[in-house]
Amino acid sequence: SSEKNATATLSNASAYGTVRNVQFAVWSEKNGQDDIKWYTASKSGSNWLSTFVISNHKNTGIYNVHTYVTLSDGKLAFVSGKTFTVTTPTATLSVGAQKSDGTAEVTLSGISTPSGVINVQIPVWSKSDQSNIYWYLAAKQSDGSYKAIIDLDKHGYAAGTYNVHAYVTDGNNFMSYVGAKTVAMTIPKAEVTISKAANEKNATATISNASVYG
Repeated sequence: SSEKNATATLSNASAYGTVRNVQFAVWSEKNGQDDIKWYTASKSGSNWLSTFVISNHKNTGIYNVHTYVTLSDGKLAFVSGKTFTVTTPTATLSVGAQKSDGTAEVTLSGISTPSGVINVQIPVWSKSDQSNIYWYLAAKQSDGSYKAIIDLDKHGYAAGTYNVHAYVTDGNNFMSYVGAKTVAMTIPKAEVTISKAANEKNATATISNASVYG
């Protein structure tokens, strides 16, 4: 199942009498009923059913479905309460050690989410007030993993311990936190090397990691 929609079916509704219509109240359990929606069912033979789109709501996790029937006299009767679950994405986050050029590679692998992946975002920061936070949009790799490169240039060239978090936006457009790591980052040095020709008529100067200056 892609978990992009769900169908609620009420059978034996006639046990309540003559039914005028059937409604399903649907909401995700997280944050109360802030995403509750009412769906009007259609009659199909002796059953009443309605299909609802998960992305019309707000969260993964447990969903509640309450069923109500409106009888011929206009009275509303509660029938039952059911639940179902929309899978929260899981994944494995890893962060490589800092490279000589001042970057570090972040990998999110083994992503599991039935509805698919819209994007993977990696917020990274070192300051306690998150003033140097930067959100990286990870790139999908051929093996299905996602990668991002931490660059000190995006964080004001601050040295220290960096927090690395990962979020997956699934096919229902729900963003879920899937893990955190830390990585120690130092300011790499710019190196200058000079080589002279054998005849000493010229010399070549080379600077590497010049980007550490901005």
